[in-house]
Amino acid sequence: NTGFYDGGLVVMNRSTIFFRYLKGWMLPDLALIFVDVAALALQREGVDGGTLQTLRFCRVLKVLRISRLVRFVSKAMAWSLLLSVRFAVQIIPIVLMSLLALHILTC
Repeated sequence: NTGFYDGGLVVMNRSTIFFRYLKGWMLPDLALIFVDVAALALQREGVDGGTLQTLRFCRVLKVLRISRLVRFVSKAMAWSLLLSVRFAVQIIPIVLMSLLALHILTC
């Protein structure tokens, strides 16, 4: 189970979590699944590389999942951390997102 904070309280009610997921991340997750299944089907049929490259580029949607990390970083910045730690916390998501984008574009 994955809960979430709402107004400072941890929500662990499954139906509330489900509806929050339904409103937030379900559509991007379904889009990613569709792109992966379509790419596999087209690859199996022997479709040209240009179409497959276009579908693979659509996998950039996975970067949206990284936004959770960005939200965490913004919350961490609110904590009273040392300046050097704040800088490292700011740099890590930028480096990770850059590496992920490069990986997706080169695959």
